[in-house]
Amino acid sequence: MTTWQSVLPASGSMAILGKRRMGKSALAYYLAELRHQDSQANAAVYGPPVELEKYLPAYFKVLVDLSEVGRRHDSTVIIDEGSMPLHARRAMEQGHIDFDEALSLCAQRNQLLILCTHHSKKLDPMVVRDLDLLAFKRPSKLQSEMERAELRRLSKAARSFFQGMPEAEQKTWSYVFWDDFDCEGRIANVLPSFWSPTISTAIGMGAGKTQYGDEARLMYSKVYSVALDVWDKVPELRDKLLEGGKLIKPYRQESNIPKDVITALGTWAEELAKDYPDFMPKLKPILDLAGVLTVSKTDDTLAIEH
Repeated sequence: MTTWQSVLPASGSMAILGKRRMGKSALAYYLAELRHQDSQANAAVYGPPVELEKYLPAYFKVLVDLSEVGRRHDSTVIIDEGSMPLHARRAMEQGHIDFDEALSLCAQRNQLLILCTHHSKKLDPMVVRDLDLLAFKRPSKLQSEMERAELRRLSKAARSFFQGMPEAEQKTWSYVFWDDFDCEGRIANVLPSFWSPTISTAIGMGAGKTQYGDEARLMYSKVYSVALDVWDKVPELRDKLLEGGKLIKPYRQESNIPKDVITALGTWAEELAKDYPDFMPKLKPILDLAGVLTVSKTDDTLAIEH
């Protein structure tokens, strides 16, 4: 049977695609652990709050800026929920330029870059073109049908592999393409030894239950997610979506958000939910986070601790 050790590139880039909650992040962390065991490679992850670091092994580092990726030599670097910082619609932002350089030089720096997201259309085409290996957790039917034309056959092959398999068993397998995508097959995967529910939900919920940390970036990702989801579905809402973006964008690189901005974002989400209740599932995380942050702040700059 094919193993990860036999197909994993010593350096380069790979992506893990698939529907929600099918184990993409767990696989990425497992591969980082595997490389550390085999070659003592360090590891880093961009995406979750910095507080996650205390739940990870000592060889892991949580990055707060994409510009740090290129400086992590001799490392496995995970870009978790990779579409957030590397989305196709943000191709000219500085983060993309920094990552483009890291991608070009990852072999010289002995890096393996691992991106996790739902499907490749969310990623900048530049990132997709440079992939050395592509792993699928189970893709949904729509993800396979609407995948990039170049990868649609691969996504459908992966979906066919998972078809009819019990859901619990699906998480223990990946369908993988390697060697210039000429080779393909199933590879078993297990959870990393340090895995926990805290790590699993870190990007969406913040690390642990005692701190949110990096609240501005967390709120920015939630507002941006709503904008992406709604932009094409309801064009008349674009001005309203831009209002939310303007409120949070100045703070996206900060740790904390002023209380008046949090209140304004809560009001913005409430108005959207009132006028368009179909979007409530997307807006609820913003409303929940705004509520927690607002009541937790005793002044305009206090970090969240509760």
